[in-house]
Amino acid sequence: MRSPLRRRLIGGLALALAMLALGLALPLTHASPEQAVRMPTPAGPARRDPAAEQALLRLANDARAELGLRPLAPSPLLAAYALEHSMMMARLGLIGHAVGARSFQDRTAGWAVPPGTAVAEVIAVADTPEHAMQALLASPEHRAILLDREFRSIGWGAVDTAWGIVATGDLEDR
Repeated sequence: MRSPLRRRLIGGLALALAMLALGLALPLTHASPEQAVRMPTPAGPARRDPAAEQALLRLANDARAELGLRPLAPSPLLAAYALEHSMMMARLGLIGHAVGARSFQDRTAGWAVPPGTAVAEVIAVADTPEHAMQALLASPEHRAILLDREFRSIGWGAVDTAWGIVATGDLEDR
């Protein structure tokens, strides 16, 4: 079982911005886990992208398989939380774990998971699911989360926007 401090640290580390929309790679800058990055242009209409969600699950599990790790089971509950967050980021024009008035810790406190459950989150914005996963795996913090043998399930929420795909992956250790 992970401590609440470790839970907070895992959540705070997981911001990867693979800004490949419009073919431009923007720098990976983020002042603090509690601050969101404002996007330079509006997201436009955001529509759920189930194909991107499936691709991200497959890509994450392919990376785990290469290391002999068990696959992450898809979690509809975590996917609902992840989709809500991706939609919120697109609507507000902000990318981060803390958007609106709720931090990652605030959001996870309201999740229907047993006390002591370790949770983490990864976020990417990219033109394709493949580029999103490449960016996540290139980031040591995000790679560590996606390849953590303690995590057993994941829910992806991906939306198609003018920026490209805005994807949130929420993980837990049960």
